[in-house]
This record gives sequence, C-alpha cells and structure tokens, in this order.
Amino acid sequence: MPRFVDDGRFFKVVLWNMNFDTPQDTPQVEIVLEALGESEMSLVELMGKIGLTDRKNFRDLYLKPSLSSGLIEMTIPDKPTSRNQRYRAAR
Repeated sequence: MPRFVDDGRFFKVVLWNMNFDTPQDTPQVEIVLEALGESEMSLVELMGKIGLTDRKNFRDLYLKPSLSSGLIEMTIPDKPTSRNQRYRAAR
C-alpha cells in the first residue's frame, strides 16, 4: 500500500519495495512518520506531537521499530544518546 504525504508545500508518494524483507509496518511506525512529516524533531518534541509522556513506552513501541525498519533516521547516528539528537523521515 503506498503512503501519501502532503505537508502543504510538498507532496510525496512512498512506494514500498515488496521484494525487500523488512519488519512489518506497525500503526505506531505510521504515527511517527505522520508526526515527523518533512521536519526534524527531538525525542521530546516527537513525543509531544504524538501526545505521549512515557519515554520508555515511546522508545520501545514507537521509536525503536521506526528506526529498525529504516523509515526514520537519526541526525547524529554516531551519537545515539546525544542531547542534540533529532529524528527525521529517511531520505
């Protein structure tokens, strides 16, 4: 199923490679992708946009699956615990 993203300035269609073996997209991953759009956000900003307050729950159910699926990426991948870490949709 293609994913359509429209942030008011850009329109993007994501077509999934059905021959590539990746973990299944979960509703939580979709929520993270929709919240990020075309912007970069810190963990706290992303949690706030989604409306979550439990950091452990957010990391385990939303952030880790999104990162492991390759659909989002860190802006500072060599320093995953940096206080300046931000996340964005993979390009």
